[in-house]
Amino acid sequence: MAGERQEYRLAVIGSWEAVAAFQALGADAFSVQAPETDAVEVWESLEEGRYAVVIMTEPVFLAIKGSEPGFPRSDGLPVVLVIPEVGGSRGVGAAEMGEVVLKAVGSVVG
Repeated sequence: MAGERQEYRLAVIGSWEAVAAFQALGADAFSVQAPETDAVEVWESLEEGRYAVVIMTEPVFLAIKGSEPGFPRSDGLPVVLVIPEVGGSRGVGAAEMGEVVLKAVGSVVG
């Protein structure tokens, strides 16, 4: 129907400690105990077209990126944001942003 608004959701994937606060704020939280084995399954189970943004911890991001060609997509939805795990950052988010900037402007900025 013309004029209908699409209602998108926010998903968060990571350890329980990392996703609990987001769930309290209304996000769909997906707890992953072993990212190396569970992350891809959770990613593939997300309903296509339901999520505008998927926030994931660095271990989850690395596990999916290592097994899904073309991940993350650079066009369309969902937008994938990387956050540090509760124990600290590995610098993955900054590295990914650097790759995006390099593709966009053709040189390293900063």
